Amino acid sequence: MYTIFYDTGNDLFFSCIANAFCTAALKYIARHSEQFMQPGGEINNAEKLKNFLEKESKGIIAPLNCGLFSNCPDQDCKDNYRAVLTSDQVECYSRLMTEAIKAFYLNPKHANSTRGRTSLQEAFQGYHVVSKRDIKQIPIFGKDTAKYKKADIKKYKNKYMEGVKKMLDKEADPDADIFVYVRASIGSHYNFFLKRVKPPNLKPCDHLQVV
Repeated sequence: MYTIFYDTGNDLFFSCIANAFCTAALKYIARHSEQFMQPGGEINNAEKLKNFLEKESKGIIAPLNCGLFSNCPDQDCKDNYRAVLTSDQVECYSRLMTEAIKAFYLNPKHANSTRGRTSLQEAFQGYHVVSKRDIKQIPIFGKDTAKYKKADIKKYKNKYMEGVKKMLDKEADPDADIFVYVRASIGSHYNFFLKRVKPPNLKPCDHLQVV
């Protein structure tokens, strides 16, 4: 199992990764959803489309699966991984995915009728919501995490490290798990993370500094 942490030191860096993933995921869905669509954007089998999304959301289009990034040469983790996100990272990802899905079903290329758009919207219900099944969330300050992060970055970092250590003590298998820290090129918290958490088998990943 690959456990993937995303740098908490550069919000723009994470936002760019999340946005690139949302774009890639929707392109993947668009390529494969044609089998469920009729000319004009009508869904000919809504149940099959929902089943497709449910199945794929556990695999290649699971939140932040780097298998969708063509510039990532290390694809070993794409089939057996979980992303670990802070409260503010979850909020950022969910917001961007919601916006991407809305743009998708409002695009006349995918649905050019009210009925077609409604069908697509219904099929996508729930996909943008990040569940405990999809990721491991490290709660910090709840919905106000981003606000408190700006006000007291030291407290934010300490609470994050405490949450990660509790998670590792409870769930990690040091003999089987591989830990990856997706590192930003500017403002990274990687060294602080390495010093405070010291997870076994930790390796930095710099492949997503350009997405």
